[in-house]
Amino acid sequence: MGRQPEKRNRGRITFVSQYVLEDSCNFGKRLVKRPKLFFLDSGLACRLLHIADINQLRSHPLWGALVETWCVGEVLKGRCHRGKPSALWFWRSGDGHEVDLVIEQGARLVPIEIKANRSPRPDLLQGLRKFQRIAGMEKVAPGFLIYGGDEQMGMGRDRWVSWSAIDDALGELA
Repeated sequence: MGRQPEKRNRGRITFVSQYVLEDSCNFGKRLVKRPKLFFLDSGLACRLLHIADINQLRSHPLWGALVETWCVGEVLKGRCHRGKPSALWFWRSGDGHEVDLVIEQGARLVPIEIKANRSPRPDLLQGLRKFQRIAGMEKVAPGFLIYGGDEQMGMGRDRWVSWSAIDDALGELA
């Protein structure tokens, strides 16, 4: 008889969930000591939350978390389809600044912030900016802010990317 997987690993084995670990770099103080768990099937997540339509979804208290989960799933799928390892991390400073995803790209780190907002605002880049300062600009590639709008645009050295263009934008990473 085969060994039964541990309960906490069943979601990963069936590709329904994914752990994203805290960054592996040795800079800045850590606030979070546990991995983030993303429920990759956003449709199933909505069903389990009894969300039946887009209006309920957008007004739901977990709207932002569901958007983040969906975007993480898209990033993972894109990397998998390109034959790249997931190599995803997240980062949070001691004072609460956060970067939702950090992708290892050779010796450089690519920070990605995910927001449910439909219009871009410079204050949404605070986590990216703090990460860049602490990690050092030489180690950090230009970052991405994935948001709910339609436009792609530069903001200093970083880029705003629409949810609909995640795969195109991240496909440019070597």
